[in-house]
Amino acid sequence: MPIDVFAFPEEELKFAFMFPFTAVAKRIIESKNLSLENIPEEIIVEAKSFLMQALGMEKPDYEIPNIRELLINKILAFPLSKVFVGLLQSPRAKTDFSNFIEVRTFNYLRRLKDPIKLANALDIDFELNDINSYKVPLETFLKAPNELVNQTLVNGFVILSENGFNRFLARYSAKIVAETLTDLQRENFPKRIVAVADEIRKELFKPVKFDKLEFNVNLLPSCIKTIMQQLLSGENVSHAARFQFAVFMAAIGLPQEKIIEFYKKTPNYSEKMTRYQVERIISRKYSPASCEKMKLYNLCNNECKVKNPIQFYRRELNALRRQRNKTK
Repeated sequence: MPIDVFAFPEEELKFAFMFPFTAVAKRIIESKNLSLENIPEEIIVEAKSFLMQALGMEKPDYEIPNIRELLINKILAFPLSKVFVGLLQSPRAKTDFSNFIEVRTFNYLRRLKDPIKLANALDIDFELNDINSYKVPLETFLKAPNELVNQTLVNGFVILSENGFNRFLARYSAKIVAETLTDLQRENFPKRIVAVADEIRKELFKPVKFDKLEFNVNLLPSCIKTIMQQLLSGENVSHAARFQFAVFMAAIGLPQEKIIEFYKKTPNYSEKMTRYQVERIISRKYSPASCEKMKLYNLCNNECKVKNPIQFYRRELNALRRQRNKTK
């Protein structure tokens, strides 16, 4: 006998809203027994909004609804948002969606200050090391795209602080979701579902234009400047740092050859591979990561009171230009 969705405790509903890829959320979704043919319009709207947030076309909304019906609709919208990703048949959409799950999950874990419930829900093997740290078997740790650089390894266990454990869980969650994202054929879906996917596609592939900005190393945000200094000193910089640095420099209009120049002192430097990666970043016009995502990657090292590093750079550049105009 189907369970009435309104019979679920509010605590379970909130958990499912924050972590819609868990078994708790799946039970709630299955209890409603919806089909794509009869899915309510308000759930379609929520699913579209979730994906638009993931694609960076709407501002992320992490507020947990107080209205029970709205909370349920947002939970029910999650699998439909994955259907939209599949209908887009876009590697970029899949990547952005799983990255959004990572950022979103990390955000809620920090807010809850108790990662154990999610770890148990995902059936992750871990132990409490002490009151402020966790032990994760190396094999488990490597199931998610984690880096062992600067990690403490003891007797086959990776020792993680609570923040590090949160980051691991967020990446593990993103991997789980990424594995469920597959291309879907539009002829197998109702026309109104396909129509919404087409609306999203038009927005997704709309040409993105970045104003070419003057390059001034003194105005770079602290996170980008730190990565630049690490690259130039030949340090082994993380993949996330290398990628975000190139995306930022491409976004402000730095020429390809100038960007490549920064990587020449890095360990195992390959001009062919670096050139390929930079060309790809420039051609695809990736948007620079938000400050929130930079924090997730452990790349943020200052409170700049902006939403993303580009915004900081524009602010500082505009201030410099105003100062120049005053002295003319």
